[in-house]
Order: sequence, then structure tokens, then C-alpha cells
Amino acid sequence: MRAITPLVLLLTLCLFAAGCPDQDGQSTEVQPQTLSTPDAEPAAIPVEQPAANDTPPLRIWADPAFEVPLKALADDFQARYAPGYELRLIERGELLDLIAEGIAELPDVFVIAERGLLTALTEASLADETSARTFAGDRLVVARRPGETWASATLFDLHRLFFEGFGLADPGTALGYYSDQALISEGVRPRIEERLKLQPSIRALEVALAHDTVQIIMVYASTVVQADNLEVVLVVGEDLHEDIRYLAVAGAGRFDRPGVMDLLRFLAEDDEVQVKLAGYGLVDRETAMVEDRARTPTKTMR
Repeated sequence: MRAITPLVLLLTLCLFAAGCPDQDGQSTEVQPQTLSTPDAEPAAIPVEQPAANDTPPLRIWADPAFEVPLKALADDFQARYAPGYELRLIERGELLDLIAEGIAELPDVFVIAERGLLTALTEASLADETSARTFAGDRLVVARRPGETWASATLFDLHRLFFEGFGLADPGTALGYYSDQALISEGVRPRIEERLKLQPSIRALEVALAHDTVQIIMVYASTVVQADNLEVVLVVGEDLHEDIRYLAVAGAGRFDRPGVMDLLRFLAEDDEVQVKLAGYGLVDRETAMVEDRARTPTKTMR
């Protein structure tokens, strides 16, 4: 057997003793460790977790014609429903395409400007028709730049004016859908066909007018009220097109979600909201619900 040297013996004693002397002869205490008790890990940085009752904002798909009022009303609605809402602007034609293709993730509420869209949504089981609310209306007007002298007594007489370009929204938009009906019903479209310049949106119409690409445009009355660079040439007769009504409807299966009914009532039943909508050039709900057409206009299809 190999003899235990004094150094080995000293080290062994240090391991099992309560402490070993340091160079100054003081005892240095050693804390025991085992394989089953690893060194303590550093404390994790706390991550703030969302509250269990956090609710996301409502998702609204809205016709671009209603962008300004919806943004203006956002704070008022948030006072009623804290999460508020977020907007996606979507033109009539784009929505029709999505309806045909199928919508993977439905919004909580659709805000649409043409009743045919409500029919398409409900027939595709994408909206809850029983929740639909008409909350405002609108009128069509022909507009010009401020200070210019374009004038006409009737929509038909527009063809007598010597403008180079008449700005018309594409029929894929709700505005274009109604505008086309009016021109066809009045019988003036063939007379100005070569001077028509289609634009993809309301905003594009305003830009074309500002740049003198066109000299007059057809837009909603509310667009003129909300803009500072437009004047009315004439108001288009309501008998020349389908009634312009803005509707809010819950997406399928969204009717009983928090905030959805609050929003529908907010838009259609709140008196203060109705007053504010009138301030943006919109027709109030009660007036918009009245059928006031002398005859049924010629319909155009996309």
C-alpha cells in the first residue's frame, strides 16, 4: 500500500473539516455542494404579460368614402368601448373579389355604401344580415375647382360644356357604380363618352382635378363638404340612381362579440353621432331611409 504523504493528508482534512486555515491562520468556511444541488442560475428578467381580460380593437372594413367620419368618430367610440376600432379601407370591387374568393379572416364589422354588397355578403354567409343598420346617406354632385365658372342647369346639359375631361370613378367603386347609373339614366353618357376619364378612387378624382387632367368630376356631396378644393356645379337628381345608403353589418359569427353591437348602435342610434355625421355632409339616417325616387334607374353591373 502506498503511504499517505503529509500533503495528501492535509488536503483530505481540509475537504472534510468545517474550514481550512488561510495564510493568516483564520478559518475560511466552505459551503458544501452536491451534484443534486447545482449553482443558482441568474434571476430571469421579468416580462410584462398582457392582462387576461385584454380585448383587441374591433376590425372594420370600410368603404373609402367613409374614411374621414370614421376617423373623426374614433375617440367618441373609444369612450364607449375602450379598445376602439381599426380601419381597413376597401373598395366595392375589391370586396366583391374577396367575396368570390372567400375571406379567410372576417372583420368584426363591414361598413358599405351599396346594398348589393350586403346581398353578396349574406348569400356567401360572410355577414349577419339581421345586424345590418342603415346609419347615413349621401347625394351625388358634379364639382369643379373653386373660383371656376363651369355651370349647367341639368346633368344632361353637361355635354354642351367645352371641358376636355370629365372625371368619373371606376364602376368597381361604389361611387362609380352610382355615377354610371346617373349618366346612363339621364342619357348623357354617350354624348360625353370620349371625354370621360375614369379614376380608381375618390382621392384620384381630386388629384386629377387639381392637376387639370379633368375640369369637372362627379363625387359625393360629403366629399365636397370635407374638401377645401371643391365647389358644387350641380346636384344630381336622386331619381337617376339607387339610393346612396351607408350600412354597417356584423361579420358572420361576430354579432355577439364585445363591442360589435356597441358600434352598430353608436353609428345608427346615437343622436350626437348623427349630428356629427351631418357636419361631414352626410344625410341623416331618418332621411336616408325614405324612398324618394320618381322612377327606378337603369342599373349597371360590374
